[in-house]
Amino acid sequence: MVFLPQKVISQPTRIFHFNPTCEIAIANGSPYFVPTALLCEFEADLATVMSVLASQNDLVVCREIPSSRTIEEWKKWNLMNGKFVTLESLTEHTTAHNSGSFDLQSWGKSPAEANLFKFLNSSHWDDNLKQLFERKTSTDFLNCFLERDDLPAEIDRSLNQLVICKEAEIEHLLKRQSPIVLKAPLSSSGRGLLVLRKNELNNANRQWIKGNLDQQGYLVASSWLNKKLDLSFQFESDGNGGISYLGHSVFMTNSNGQYAGHYLNFKLRNKLPIDEKVLTLISEKLGEELTQSTYSTIYKGIIGIDTLVYLDEDNKLKIHACIEINPRYTMGFLSQQIEQKIHPESYGHYKIFFDPKGGFQAFAEAEKKINPPTFADGFIRKGFFNLTPADKNCKFGAYVELF
Repeated sequence: MVFLPQKVISQPTRIFHFNPTCEIAIANGSPYFVPTALLCEFEADLATVMSVLASQNDLVVCREIPSSRTIEEWKKWNLMNGKFVTLESLTEHTTAHNSGSFDLQSWGKSPAEANLFKFLNSSHWDDNLKQLFERKTSTDFLNCFLERDDLPAEIDRSLNQLVICKEAEIEHLLKRQSPIVLKAPLSSSGRGLLVLRKNELNNANRQWIKGNLDQQGYLVASSWLNKKLDLSFQFESDGNGGISYLGHSVFMTNSNGQYAGHYLNFKLRNKLPIDEKVLTLISEKLGEELTQSTYSTIYKGIIGIDTLVYLDEDNKLKIHACIEINPRYTMGFLSQQIEQKIHPESYGHYKIFFDPKGGFQAFAEAEKKINPPTFADGFIRKGFFNLTPADKNCKFGAYVELF
């Protein structure tokens, strides 16, 4: 018998790029879209968080390469992987190699992102993807989901979201109920969101409403709920009708519903207000609904569904099963990857820092003195760990804090 050598199939090098403004870029539609100066700083300052998702041989695109001291520190923590490259050096590197040997892993797809990486010859924008990012699509998804006859009692079937096209519709809605929440069609992480706490509009409200209606055509309105907990269910689509469930995570928002951070190993120190069996059942039903939707066929990648545990008017715990759907990498997925790299007995949080004066370096140095990094069993066990460079001029930062 003759044994023939097996052909080794090399895996393409993954290229990670952090572009959390992808929804805004999709709304703009131009392949030459550039975010505001502050959002450009946000993307640049937080670019290295993608190394949490990377493997050793992957590439992570940054505006500036972190210092050798910072990279050595990150290696000790074993939280981050990959090689950091600038866009300019990446262009030179890929043009010298077969473009098919690279796999672009952007935070999210957009026409501008496809244009930025057009030199890869494999980065294309599909106009059909725009609908998946829109809140109208997630609203339709929720309405179909609520029609199911196999949902647990914790799901409130009367809870719905309205698509609104005129300011007068909002005024009419406010006469019946307040507060309400208005959301722009293409936005994420609590941005593009307006909370109307009074039953009449002021000039600032009208300006925000008019601007979004003129630009995007409609808004989504929903009730302001008595929140107890923010939850995110993570899935993955293979693009061929297959959906895999990856688990759920608990996150934090501020008083206006904007993303603030994620809890890590939440259940070690906290009890979920909803039974785990109920959450498992909801995840199964959400997965089944995703399988029957276009999220499973025209998109390949991570999908996050944000949900809400709240108290209804009778003081009973209920679940809003779909606040929004994010067909891209999510902070929930990122936090799950962090949890796999920390000690199983550690708990804490992953947070985003912002100081318009650029104080991330002073903040990180002070926190490390208060809660210095410690290790156990080959894992980080306790302490403060910055996932982005703690430089003087950084207005934004990302960090993990374990207790």
